[in-house]
Amino acid sequence: MPLRVAVAQGDNVLYSQLHQIPAEILPGKPNGTFSYVDNNVSIPKPTEKNVVIYVGYDEGPYETP
Repeated sequence: MPLRVAVAQGDNVLYSQLHQIPAEILPGKPNGTFSYVDNNVSIPKPTEKNVVIYVGYDEGPYETP
């Protein structure tokens, strides 16, 4: 499953990475659960409340920030 993790501070993108996450939906089940930890995310201490973390499905392409 293609999952993008992105961090923005104001108009600046601090981090954006598209990952392929293994997930499985078992036969006869309408949904499944998964978890993912992106250890590469680093957020500097902000001086104001302007940091937004986005996580969502993204089909790519993988070369885009």
